Amino acid sequence: MGIGDIPDKLKRAISKSHEVDKETAGYEDTNKYYSYGWSNDVEDRVINHSGSNPNYSSQVMIDLEKQEAIFVLANLDSSVPTQIADNIYENMNGKQLRKFSYDDFNILLDLIFSILTIIALVSLYFLTTVEKKYTFYLGFWHSIM
Repeated sequence: MGIGDIPDKLKRAISKSHEVDKETAGYEDTNKYYSYGWSNDVEDRVINHSGSNPNYSSQVMIDLEKQEAIFVLANLDSSVPTQIADNIYENMNGKQLRKFSYDDFNILLDLIFSILTIIALVSLYFLTTVEKKYTFYLGFWHSIM
């Protein structure tokens, strides 16, 4: 997979990071462990890693036997890159592409917080407007008394 001119020490470190130390690795499922930052499928020799923050999400899958990799990046926080990478990997291994369904929980959260933000801004506007009018009326009332 494009090893190129990488020093031997670095090659060994990369290979080591793709191995599972079952004494320290986290168990995920049958033949699947989390080790050195990678989810490892020890039977299929596939490693993967996903990542996200509020502005992006990603999924990396590497088939160590075939020396093939899939990288999917998105500019929003979503589960979609994982679904796309899984679908591509299965298709590369002779399986039919699955119909894609986008039912991401983050869309609901975005909608809820957008509505709450609008409500807060409208409330703040009315509170500051009413307070100014009320202060004006009180000041006017005191000036004529």
